[in-house]
Amino acid sequence: MPTSMPQGTLEFSHSMFTDISTGQSDMSYEKLRVLFVEGDEDDYMIVRSLLSKASRRYEIDWVRSYEAALPAAEENSYDVYLLNHRLGDHDGLDLLKELAAKGCNCPTIILTEYEDDESDHRVMQEGAFDYLSKREINAGMLERSIRYAINRKQVEESLRESEERYRMLFNKANDAIFLLESTLEGSFGRFVEANDVACEMLGFTREELLHRSPSEIILPESKDFGEEDKKRLSAERQMLMERVLISKNGRRVPVEINIHFFKHREKPTILAIARDITERKSAELVLKESESQFRMLSHKFSALLHAMEDTLVLLSPDMKILWANSAALCAFGKEVVHPTERCCHEVVFGSSIPCDDCPATKCFRTGETESLISRREGRFLDKRAFPIREDGHVKGAVLVISDITEKMTTQAEAMQACHLASLGELAAGVAHEINNPINGVINYAQVVINEGKPGTVESDMARRILDEGCRIARIVKSLLSFARRRKERRSSHLSDIVAESLILTHAQLRKEGICLRIAVPENLPEIQINFQEIQQVFLNIINNARCALNERYPARHENKLLEIMGDQLMVNGRVFVRITFLDRGVGIPSERLSLVTKPFFSTKPFGKGTGLGLSISRQIIEDHGGELHFESIEGEFTKVTVCLPAKKEP
Repeated sequence: MPTSMPQGTLEFSHSMFTDISTGQSDMSYEKLRVLFVEGDEDDYMIVRSLLSKASRRYEIDWVRSYEAALPAAEENSYDVYLLNHRLGDHDGLDLLKELAAKGCNCPTIILTEYEDDESDHRVMQEGAFDYLSKREINAGMLERSIRYAINRKQVEESLRESEERYRMLFNKANDAIFLLESTLEGSFGRFVEANDVACEMLGFTREELLHRSPSEIILPESKDFGEEDKKRLSAERQMLMERVLISKNGRRVPVEINIHFFKHREKPTILAIARDITERKSAELVLKESESQFRMLSHKFSALLHAMEDTLVLLSPDMKILWANSAALCAFGKEVVHPTERCCHEVVFGSSIPCDDCPATKCFRTGETESLISRREGRFLDKRAFPIREDGHVKGAVLVISDITEKMTTQAEAMQACHLASLGELAAGVAHEINNPINGVINYAQVVINEGKPGTVESDMARRILDEGCRIARIVKSLLSFARRRKERRSSHLSDIVAESLILTHAQLRKEGICLRIAVPENLPEIQINFQEIQQVFLNIINNARCALNERYPARHENKLLEIMGDQLMVNGRVFVRITFLDRGVGIPSERLSLVTKPFFSTKPFGKGTGLGLSISRQIIEDHGGELHFESIEGEFTKVTVCLPAKKEP
């Protein structure tokens, strides 16, 4: 076999060839580079000849020795290695190992002169892709071996890349991933694989983790995985559960595990993806505590809102009630069982249309707090509407309705008290001014009577002057007594109070043609009272009767009569003195009778009454332990009865 032929590169090709695997002609194949390591030139020539007959283009680099092959492989890029099994002191397998160690991982085919099963097995174990006998080799066999080696290498590269991608995804996942063996019934077996996150989560190395069983890393009290769970896993092939894992240092790690049951290489396998939910559990705990605090705060606010005496109503933009407190429900009445989702004006005011001056309607329109004070059935109501904003828009409103009648009454009473005090001071001043000259008139009249002859005209006129002067003096005295608002109570007779009251009103009654019928016995028991306050009550009742009679009878009439009657009665074993005022005036409508003592309610025409007289009168009588009653039929009569306890005997 010639040995003088130098090493070199040979390139050969056919301009057109046929793919023996498909039988189709193709000119698009690129040439393949082959490194052929062979010490025998004749064998090289044979291989070259065989490849020249192949259907693809080949470029062969031929080197003779083990030592020459290593730099050639490192310095060039080849598609396949053809190695002779025997290379002097070395063999092709040694070269295969060395090339692999240097990163030269081209598909390798071993050529040998000897063929036996043991060598074949050893060659394939070392990583060769094929093992060909020089004695049996032909062009088709060689080309097919090269093609299959390259294809296999490509498949392995693809699998390796795929495995690397899988490994990267497996290890870079945010969750811990475990592969476990399983029985057909779904019981957990040993760990087969675990990713880096699982190892980091539990503090184990991969080797340590794979040598442990699932029961060693799951908290004992969270291991409950009963028969029903196994049946469900077997049937549905997946399951979601929460467990607590124990790390290497004993730290508890709450996880949410998504379990998938499948077969891997015909073996039942479980894929468990465990997500660390420590932060979620902490957040849930904080949320739970927050919810508990919010619920407690909500209960407190609910109790507070329901305890308020004011009416509170939550309204939607279409004026429907969304919520109402206890005071509101009480104000709505028993007939309104379910006020929510009903219109405010319908429930609160019984109107089918919204109120014209409703502050809630205005609040939705302006987006500002609106308020209004209105009067309804003798009560003063303070209505305030507060907007509830969301994203810059008014999404609701809180309507607060407060009954401020007592407040208004107190203010009005204070104003009236100041007014009466001023009038009292004025009356007292006027009375004092009148008292001095009237005393002079009385004295002069008495002098004329004393010095004149009885029965003469002068004596008669002096007597009349004296009588009228004394009447004026009594009126002045009564005015002074009424103006002096004493707080102390004293024993008095009912007849005296009536007499003093009539002194101040008799002239007006006579002028308006009102007749009086008095039946107040002087022997009635005494009463312990504030004289001026009871006199104020009687004057107010007499004044109301006078107005009612004048309204029904503008001129004189036989029924234009005010009757004042007094008697005594027993109530629960105690003596009471009763005085009744009966007039035949216009009367009071039955629906208004219960309202006459309400502050600011008046049956008189607008501008002729404040609506406070009877309210104050009722308060005075109740302060004295008595009662004030009204009875009336519209168009016929009105009867006012005052009952006061008699003075207790010592």
